[in-house]
Amino acid sequence: MHHFFSPVMNLASSVLQDSFREFLTKFSVEQQHFIYLNFNASKEICCSTKTFILSGPFPHMKKEPVVLSVGGSLIIPEKIDIPFLHKLKNTLLKNKTHKFVLVTGGGVIARKYITALKAENKPTKELAEAGIRATRMNAHFLMQLFGSKANQSLPTDMKQVRSALRKNQIVICGALRFTPNATSDTTAAKLAHLLKSDFINMTNVKGLFTANPKTNPKAKFIPEITWKDFDKLANKTKHQAGQHFVLDQSAATLIKNNETTTYIINQSLTNLSNLLNGKRFIGTTIQD
Repeated sequence: MHHFFSPVMNLASSVLQDSFREFLTKFSVEQQHFIYLNFNASKEICCSTKTFILSGPFPHMKKEPVVLSVGGSLIIPEKIDIPFLHKLKNTLLKNKTHKFVLVTGGGVIARKYITALKAENKPTKELAEAGIRATRMNAHFLMQLFGSKANQSLPTDMKQVRSALRKNQIVICGALRFTPNATSDTTAAKLAHLLKSDFINMTNVKGLFTANPKTNPKAKFIPEITWKDFDKLANKTKHQAGQHFVLDQSAATLIKNNETTTYIINQSLTNLSNLLNGKRFIGTTIQD
């Protein structure tokens, strides 16, 4: 994680295990990646003696607020998923290390509004504005559900989000304003840059795939990708209001230009907790 690469600290560890693989299971995915890099680049990890000595940057979470984008498909898959939302609230509140900006997507409600307006030949901006209203409706609902544990006034610009963070551990918002070729993902990407934070996108798939895994059984999971390659992949898809991709094209370009470490994970709250605490998690990491 961008937040995983802290100032250099030395770690010396002697571990006797039956195999290098068994040793690696004690570390998060990112830590394993770092160990592999060092093993391939130097002789500092000595497998022959089953003694492993690591020296260099070690993963840890940044203390800045975390921007968490929650897809509308998780809020209302078919009906409102109250148990999931309560667990989400509790997961965030249990984490005392971070504050959170929770950005809500529009999901199926947004797509239904957009489809209906498109059939009426409404202009693109009106379609996008319908989607924005849906994200804000979901945000209002979550604010009510979270009660005193979150902000009670819906932010409509970046300044209001920053102000709300001074008073709340959790700040909830939808899309902030209309931007051409953008969704609530763009709001989240902009906030992550403004707040110098990492960006976690929760959706209904476990991460990035080479194709839609729900329609293509040959789709392959991509655990890691660079900002540049992700931007290229995202921009292969033509933008349309209410689109259903892990991140919109505008957000992909923003995280590349701003070098924002980004994670795409599914709705597992145990998985989210693992990520927040620097443990092994399942998902896609976007960074160089």
